[in-house]
Amino acid sequence: MKRFARYYQGSVLLTSFFIILTSNAYCAPAGGESAFGKSDYKAAYQEFKPLAERGDATAQCVLGYMYEQGLGVRKDHSAAMKWWLMAAHGGNADAQFNLGIVYSEGRGVPRDYAEAAKWTRKAAEQGHAMAQYNMGINYLEGQGVSGDYSEVAKWFRKAAEQGHAKAQYNLGVMYKNGWGVSKDYAEAAKWYRKAAEQGHAQARYNLGLMYQNGLGVREDHAEASEWLGNAENQRFAPSHGASEETVSR
Repeated sequence: MKRFARYYQGSVLLTSFFIILTSNAYCAPAGGESAFGKSDYKAAYQEFKPLAERGDATAQCVLGYMYEQGLGVRKDHSAAMKWWLMAAHGGNADAQFNLGIVYSEGRGVPRDYAEAAKWTRKAAEQGHAMAQYNMGINYLEGQGVSGDYSEVAKWFRKAAEQGHAKAQYNLGVMYKNGWGVSKDYAEAAKWYRKAAEQGHAQARYNLGLMYQNGLGVREDHAEASEWLGNAENQRFAPSHGASEETVSR
């Protein structure tokens, strides 16, 4: 699959993707929130363990997270996998998402992009925003699935509509360049703005350039200066020059 290019010219929008997976394992505690919230992980473990053994998928997911992070127990990737697999087969989206990360990165298991994509998709189809973003990256990189710009756009859109800032930025890039969607500067500006309002530095920079050049928005140098200044305040400093760099992993 062709890689997306990055342009570094003052009058041209940056078009690079954040080609990294959301890679932090996660589980939302159900029972035992007070002990977990107070970082009393040994007490939390005692609360979650019986629930997990009775088949509570959320408790199983949290128990896997505790083993993976070494919270209240000795760090144990095998135990984490055991509980996450149980939770994932029980339909827990967080556990499915976590398995996608584990197989994608080879954390304690052989790296397996097809297995990673399988579990990530299960979570994404349940509406898990981080999994939806990762599915977009999988299709972008052709990892475990065939590279397909239309699928990239589809999954980024699902995550973007749930407020995922990187997905919003990436969707803006796709509309700016017509990758997997019809080129539409107004749509690009809309998604850049959503990401920019969440503090995404590159989205702020790109939105500033759109105002500077009147692409998808009215030409407005005051707005351009504001957004470019916001990006600069975040110490976002794009490289300069007329060269084109191909982004790849």
